[in-house]
Amino acid sequence: MYLIKRHRGGRRHVVGPIDSALHSFPQNFEQEIGEALEKDALSIVYQPIVRPSDNVMSGVEALLRWDHPTRGEIAPLIIVGAAERSLLINLVGEWVLEQSCAAFVAWGTGERLAPIGIAVNVSARQLVSGDSPRS
Repeated sequence: MYLIKRHRGGRRHVVGPIDSALHSFPQNFEQEIGEALEKDALSIVYQPIVRPSDNVMSGVEALLRWDHPTRGEIAPLIIVGAAERSLLINLVGEWVLEQSCAAFVAWGTGERLAPIGIAVNVSARQLVSGDSPRS
């Protein structure tokens, strides 16, 4: 109830698993995400995407990570959920896109690395806000 009052102004809201998980974090957690973004404390790991037909790596998926100084690794869904609530999602999403594109360019297409694609997840809130970065 307090979670909904704090974030939704008393309106009805269906509480899902992300809401329940976020409830265990302090009220300033969203602010901590903003600070982590400013301090470059977020990171990205790249998971290979393998074509099942021939087991060849065709790309990578960029996955957001945050090793919180006191709570340890925070699940990406928690980071994204909190960023969406605090309206930081556009900044976080833009950071992920910028970092992923920079890594992709840095990898190049050397002799041993065939051209590959990169997949970056985008929040639905980024898409509907109209503030998402353009290609």
